[in-house]
Amino acid sequence: MATWAIGDIHGQYEALLQVLERSHFDRGKDTLISLGDLIDRGPNPFACILTLLDIPQRIAIRGNHDENFLHYIDTGVDRFHGENGMKETVRLWKQLGEEQQEAVTAFFRSQVPYFKDDTDRIYTHGGFDPTKTLAEQDPEIFAWDRRLWERAYGSASEKLGLAEPFSLVFIGHTPTLKFEGNLPIFRAGIWNLDTGAAYEGGRLTMMNVETEAYVQSDEVD
Repeated sequence: MATWAIGDIHGQYEALLQVLERSHFDRGKDTLISLGDLIDRGPNPFACILTLLDIPQRIAIRGNHDENFLHYIDTGVDRFHGENGMKETVRLWKQLGEEQQEAVTAFFRSQVPYFKDDTDRIYTHGGFDPTKTLAEQDPEIFAWDRRLWERAYGSASEKLGLAEPFSLVFIGHTPTLKFEGNLPIFRAGIWNLDTGAAYEGGRLTMMNVETEAYVQSDEVD
């Protein structure tokens, strides 16, 4: 049994199928931790969600795009105002049947802001305030924060000092394309697995959290 973490999928269904195949992911035994942002920008967001729903051992972290879409489902209000790929996501949402909409909604409601495993690895979408414990955080920070990664990327330390220490931290949210290209980056005890699947030239990344070996999709067109 292996545990895998996957970066921001952003509706890239073909890329998702590629990494599941290339990793030899065993749906009957392995665990998949999605780091959030399943939707927006890519062409098939809901196919991605329905695929994850077929994986029994899954942990779904809520990203900022997911949070915005759940707010839209609940209120009809899009806080992105059609930007960031939301206009197309809404169009595709309205094409889904009632049963599929219910399944997708249930998926979004099942998402969590972070997950901590039994070896003190922490998984979240954006980040958190390193001066506070998890219990002390503003819940919004997990989906939206970029400062943790920016601090880690600029650090020369082997590991950031944290109020609540972790063995490793896994995040997405801030594409590595903005820093070094479409490969995952490790800095100061933090793995950033958002390798830009939302953008041309980016890839989707899936990493075995025990071995830190990873597979990637083809580059996104």
